[in-house]
Amino acid sequence: MEQILKFFWYSSTIILIFTILIHNPKSEGLGSVGAQNQFFSNTRSTENTLNKITWLFLVLFLLLTTIIAVS
Repeated sequence: MEQILKFFWYSSTIILIFTILIHNPKSEGLGSVGAQNQFFSNTRSTENTLNKITWLFLVLFLLLTTIIAVS
């Protein structure tokens, strides 16, 4: 059982690192003002989805870390 948990722990670690690295480091700045707002809406939804995935794998990583440490 511990081997399976460690496999998922390693997998979540790799995916978490990958999702953090593909985040866009720049903010939208003035691009969110005026008529250009519609142009950037797809980018914003992609960023929101990426944020949700990152948080999901962070919680999974922390949960698995706690479970492995206790067992």
